[in-house]
Amino acid sequence: MDGTGCDHGDGSDPTRDHLLTPKQILTAVTLPDPLPGERAAYNRAISRAKAEWPLVEAVARATVSDSIVTTVAVAAGGIAHTPLRLPEVEEALLGREATPENLLTAVTAATARCTPLPGTRYKIELLRDTVLDVLEKAIHGERA
Repeated sequence: MDGTGCDHGDGSDPTRDHLLTPKQILTAVTLPDPLPGERAAYNRAISRAKAEWPLVEAVARATVSDSIVTTVAVAAGGIAHTPLRLPEVEEALLGREATPENLLTAVTAATARCTPLPGTRYKIELLRDTVLDVLEKAIHGERA
């Protein structure tokens, strides 16, 4: 901890909220430049047409060469108190053929670690379907 009372960890613990002090605000997020041939997709599941907060949201970045997933990054929000990277999805796809079966196996891996609160079990299916949607779009180049 520093003199402000804020523990400035490295951000590797997704169970923690942000580490901003009360007088700090986030003004930008910088992502790495896309790799050659990389595609990305984002989708969110909402409960009404003008919802401000998604029930579940997911984003994926991927490159595919000769039908093999060569890079992939996947994250989801609305499923915990902070957005979560989904390394089990990435590991299940990396170096494998981008078949519908492999995509479904990968997203099923993400739902295996879910421990929903009472009344939120429906989010498991939303998570699976939303992550599957963004992966299909990112990997197969479909437009949202």
